[in-house]
Amino acid sequence: MKTRKFKLPSLFFITLLLYSPITLSHVQWFVASDEMKYASFSWDNIYTNLTLLVLIPSIFGVFITRHGSNINIIDKIMYTRIGFSKVILASLFSVSTVLFFLLIVVQGGFIAPNLNLPSNQILTGVYLQSLVVLSACISISLSGFFVLVSAFFMMVHIPLAISINYIFEFLSVGIFMLLTGPYLSNLDRQVFTKLNINKAAMWSISIKFLRVGIGCQLAILAYTEKLAYPGLALVFIEMFPFYNFFPAIGLSTVSDLHFVYFIGLCELILGVLLSLGLANRLVMIMLVIAFVTTSFIHGAHEIEGHLPLFGAAFVLICELKNSIKNRSDQSGHWDKIRYSLYDSYVSKNSPARK
Repeated sequence: MKTRKFKLPSLFFITLLLYSPITLSHVQWFVASDEMKYASFSWDNIYTNLTLLVLIPSIFGVFITRHGSNINIIDKIMYTRIGFSKVILASLFSVSTVLFFLLIVVQGGFIAPNLNLPSNQILTGVYLQSLVVLSACISISLSGFFVLVSAFFMMVHIPLAISINYIFEFLSVGIFMLLTGPYLSNLDRQVFTKLNINKAAMWSISIKFLRVGIGCQLAILAYTEKLAYPGLALVFIEMFPFYNFFPAIGLSTVSDLHFVYFIGLCELILGVLLSLGLANRLVMIMLVIAFVTTSFIHGAHEIEGHLPLFGAAFVLICELKNSIKNRSDQSGHWDKIRYSLYDSYVSKNSPARK
């Protein structure tokens, strides 16, 4: 008797199409705090279904990342290192970060549109950001140091409830530039040589800091702007109703508030997976899709504000990959699962049992 073969990884990637890649990112760039609506989640079956819709593909994604998908093109995307040199990656990251601070200085702001320094500290903030730009001409590590100083300056003078939405991102950005300076600057190379610091080891450490920092920032944004205070994101969805795609596919019972929960949970899971180093390449692909999508929708404002994240995303998607556990056993792994499920089905439906 001819049995019908099915591939479990295919089911995951079909489900993944429903797993929204859109992360709304900094909602407070578009919605002021005084515009926030009072809203809270009243749990119902829709929230339960949305939770399962997020958790099941996430768990399956981690499982596939760990054991392989048995689909050649997917495995190549997820496990092959993208062959850009460290010099190119460090250059792109540093240029995007320095350009971000240059645009902020020209516009007279400080790190983000919704960050307002006390009037007596505005000039100091401008000086610090200018030093990030100017010092990059002679030393990338020094420029990274001033990014760190700017981040700590933000922590001191901006309320924690607001600065928490940026601190992990800019700490990781500053540490990455501080540790990877020798790949771009002769001065940094000489300093690292005199201090007997291995730049290859520093590269590995900087990637870990960048991965954990960006992951934690995503998780924090998911909590502060969507899950803890859904009224913020609810106003955003009302401004851009096309984000809630569920009614368009026939699921009109999924309200905007349901969608805020859904997107917040998606962003939270992606951030946790990234910070823990699980499903690295898969998470980064989804985040890149999200950044590109929102940039097309919101234009230059969104691109300018996320320049460091674009640089970080490119570095991480090139450098991060997970290794398959027991690679030599990978070829038969999914076959064992398929045959086990098939045998279980046959035994339950055999005439002998009836």
